[in-house]
Amino acid sequence: MTTKVFEPWNTTREPPWNGEKRGSVKTQNPKGGRPPKIGEKRDEVIYVRLTPTEKADVALRARRLDMTPTEYVRSRSLGIEPSRASKAGPDPALISLLNRLTLETARVGNNVNQLARSMHRGSDFQQWSPEIAEEFRALADELKAALHAVASR
Repeated sequence: MTTKVFEPWNTTREPPWNGEKRGSVKTQNPKGGRPPKIGEKRDEVIYVRLTPTEKADVALRARRLDMTPTEYVRSRSLGIEPSRASKAGPDPALISLLNRLTLETARVGNNVNQLARSMHRGSDFQQWSPEIAEEFRALADELKAALHAVASR
């Protein structure tokens, strides 16, 4: 009979000991906590001497791209052109538009619910149907435009 040796880098979910149910182990680390990262660890260091002016310039360029100076120097030294798009946050105008459209959709949905209730009670709402249909079309067009803006980002 062979016994399993515990290896923290083991990516299988099988427990290394007998009698334990499969899938009940939340971590491969016997001490608990976060499982070890998979992949190459950055533990090599290169020291670079800069003048105070050069260091300030690197920090400024990194800040403009929402990067740390270390991320900026690493990307430049590896020939990767740093860009703001990689760390850009959400567009506030787009967030505002989506929030407004969410509220508008909820309002229209509430109106439809009220109309359905009145229809079940026997009320006639035919007079409002063209207006309601136009509201739905306008809202659908705005939603399509907003989703297209999100998808093209």
